Amino acid sequence: MPMTRLTLNFRDFDDYLAHLSYGTRKSLRRKFRKTERAAKIELEIVSDITPHLEEVYPLYLAVHERSPMKFEKLTKEYLSKLSQLMPERVRFFIWRLDRRIIAFQHLAWCTMVRFMTNTSAWTIRSPSISTFIFTRSATSCAGPSIIA
Repeated sequence: MPMTRLTLNFRDFDDYLAHLSYGTRKSLRRKFRKTERAAKIELEIVSDITPHLEEVYPLYLAVHERSPMKFEKLTKEYLSKLSQLMPERVRFFIWRLDRRIIAFQHLAWCTMVRFMTNTSAWTIRSPSISTFIFTRSATSCAGPSIIA
């Protein structure tokens, strides 16, 4: 949402919590304790997704298939080419739980880039950031939320 701004009128997180109801604070404290006891999710940031494609591509396909609005289905080759052609402008965020990839995110920033896929070519002419998160379903692990 370009040009969206949210003003937070709190000094810090504790000040924010103080403005919440007792029930909400209690619920949040319970969730924080549960999170502390849970296995830690590790984050890795890479500019080349190629070595991880066999693990992350099924995550992408699962989100693509569940999506009510379908765009062109990206290929493994497309993701790999992003890594090869724009290593200074592309980052992939990989989240792991017990060394197993549970989510990944693609982030690209550019001012004038021509993307080629097997069926089309398109150009981004203005500064932009695109980002997608693909995760395993919530029933299979306690990973980040699906945002795609």
